Amino acid sequence: MYFVTMLKKNAVYTVVEILQEHKKIKGKTMVLREEIIELTYFPENEHGKRQTKVKATLKLKKVCYQDEQNRYYEFLTNSMESTAEEELFFIKRAGISKFCSKK
Repeated sequence: MYFVTMLKKNAVYTVVEILQEHKKIKGKTMVLREEIIELTYFPENEHGKRQTKVKATLKLKKVCYQDEQNRYYEFLTNSMESTAEEELFFIKRAGISKFCSKK
């Protein structure tokens, strides 16, 4: 199962690989950047308490795009096989960006 979610502004991550990068074109919906990232986090134990002595890493794909009103969005997905354009199609079709605050 795959997921798509917004990236929080305060998220700390490491860029592993840049898959594509484009310059902004005003008034055009487009993928601006697609990259593989690693997030480091502290997992929770079975009681829901964060384990501060244990770190875990999660590899995700980050897709940055702008819509036709030049709003900028950053999404994360665990789907490494799909292209950024396919992810953008899913995001637009599901209306996810309508519920997200712009950056």
